[in-house]
Amino acid sequence: MRFYLLLLLGLLGFFSLFEYTLSHPQSTSAALLAQLPVEDDLTPLVSPTPVWPFAEQLFEASDEAKSDPLLSDPDDYCLDVPVVMYHHIQPLQQAQLLGHAQLTVDSKIFEEQMAYLVDHGYTAISAEDLVNALKTHEALPEKPIVITIDDGYIDNYTYAFMMAKKYNLIMNFMISTDLVGKHDYMTWDHLKEMTQSSVAKIYNHTASHAPIGLQSRGEIAGELNRSTDALRSNLDLDVRIFTYPYGSFST
Repeated sequence: MRFYLLLLLGLLGFFSLFEYTLSHPQSTSAALLAQLPVEDDLTPLVSPTPVWPFAEQLFEASDEAKSDPLLSDPDDYCLDVPVVMYHHIQPLQQAQLLGHAQLTVDSKIFEEQMAYLVDHGYTAISAEDLVNALKTHEALPEKPIVITIDDGYIDNYTYAFMMAKKYNLIMNFMISTDLVGKHDYMTWDHLKEMTQSSVAKIYNHTASHAPIGLQSRGEIAGELNRSTDALRSNLDLDVRIFTYPYGSFST
């Protein structure tokens, strides 16, 4: 299957987008947040995103790929669209107990950020909208932004999806299909519910959250075929967008 590969890099410059400080918060619904459940089972978890054991190899492979002239054509069509990236969205105290605070945006701060986007006229678009605009040169809404949430943690459903519905903001959930249903991850039932909503978009993030830049072509094909088949069979989605775990890619 042919994939339109979209490398979503948006963490750098993230806070420069949100031109405010915590001393001037936007309207946060404390009552709503108070109703959100906090799980009793606080077993420490290891999230797949940290890459320290092979970080140097990843950076070398990605740097080599970036130097490929096919990826730096000066005549390419460009768009200036911010892409913001999240992983865990939950109360920071809970994240600290679970051992993944380094990947977490506190749910209260997350809501402040979503309120900021709405109050300042941003239009959240899907990753597919951005790809189509790059391919067809079709105009995007004024002040477009792509909100991405990686890996498919259960808090993506409990907190982020709730905020997407509250603020009517499209959010793009990048799912590693082998992790669906595992402890602390969303189930296929969660994802099926989300696909029925206009504000949740589900995309391919490999099957096992694999570092693509360090894999052979055969291994890459296996990852993408397996994840594509899983999204099709469980969600009836023909997903044409792929996002790179760890930002790792090669030519």
